[in-house]
Amino acid sequence: MLAQFEEQRTSLQRKTDSLENEVRDTRKKLILKSDQFEMLEKEYAKLQDKYREVQNHEFNLSTNKEQAEATLKIQEDQLTKLTARYQEDDTHWREDKQEMNSKI
Repeated sequence: MLAQFEEQRTSLQRKTDSLENEVRDTRKKLILKSDQFEMLEKEYAKLQDKYREVQNHEFNLSTNKEQAEATLKIQEDQLTKLTARYQEDDTHWREDKQEMNSKI
């Protein structure tokens, strides 16, 4: 009977050792996976920063394009007005010139 208890004790000790080894291995795997997860989180954060940076650049380019288009439109309008005014002034000058020539 004592031998039987010793045998059970030995068997249980082996199972306990085996389970402790499994727990150690599992902890090592958990630490490894945790480290991998942290690295992935850092890489994801970097990608998010780059994405935000690209969006900001895209927005700035869009804004600059809109400003350039607005400036161009204003300049075209000013050129059209100046051309019209020049033509009007030229017409008045020619009329005045003809009137003066006819008086002479």
